[in-house]
Amino acid sequence: MTGYKGTAPFDSWLISPAIDIKKAPNKLLSFRTQVNGYSSTTTHFEVYLMSTADPTTATLIKLNPTIATAPASGYSSWAESGNLDLSQYEGTYFIGFRYEAATDANYATWCVDDVKFGEGGGGGGTPDPQPVIGNRADLETMNGGAAKSTYGSYSSTQGWKGANCNILMGGDADSNPVFKFLGKVEGTETWAMGVTINGKTSAVGTLTSPVISGSINELHFNYAMPYTDTAISFRVDIMKNGQVVKTETVTNSAPVKLQVYEHTMTGLNVTGDFQIVFTNLSPTAQDANKDRVCLFNITWKNVE
Repeated sequence: MTGYKGTAPFDSWLISPAIDIKKAPNKLLSFRTQVNGYSSTTTHFEVYLMSTADPTTATLIKLNPTIATAPASGYSSWAESGNLDLSQYEGTYFIGFRYEAATDANYATWCVDDVKFGEGGGGGGTPDPQPVIGNRADLETMNGGAAKSTYGSYSSTQGWKGANCNILMGGDADSNPVFKFLGKVEGTETWAMGVTINGKTSAVGTLTSPVISGSINELHFNYAMPYTDTAISFRVDIMKNGQVVKTETVTNSAPVKLQVYEHTMTGLNVTGDFQIVFTNLSPTAQDANKDRVCLFNITWKNVE
């Protein structure tokens, strides 16, 4: 939705098909937004639960999702809305995304994607994924195996998920998103790939594994600073049944650009299915593309 080269005022709607909340396997709504706004102050983006598909006659219930923040120039990172619980409502509704703007020098452009409602649990929904078996993250399949310099959400074949990140690949020269420091996957001729999690305070980068079957006693990974930033700090959590059972913070106050660093977490002794979560801690606390760290060569050893 955009007012670019249009004639104000604008009041535009993107409206979903009808949803029956009562019959949904769960009652959670989620989506992603992105905005190119030039710090626009007169453009409004709002989300409503609607009693009919006609916004001029419908009863409108305004929802309160997390939405992207307009940068000074260019596009923002994709922002996750969070799970909006609609369980207090029954019957058939519509989801309305509203773009409204008065006269302005610049008009924000809003993007909406991955709108989901009612996924999971019975009713013919998608079954829960089975735990992954193995000892290495399949980052080489992130974004279908293609490098991507744009910050957003990406996933691998096994189910590793990166949020507010970009995807880098090894190569013979440094030309973003290709960097020599990534090299090749050990013992192969395949260029390694890495996930760069952003330190932007309004869109903190994370990398989350799928549920992994077995156990973990040692976690090893490489990290590097691909861009001209000044600090690195991120947290590594080992999760079991949704709870943090082991955690460690990795900090490098004077990282050298393009230099590869190694880190190993030992003595974890976590048995049964688990997950691994990397979270950027935004050490310089800037609401910009800063404190970026590329993670790659993620491997682990089981409890013997």
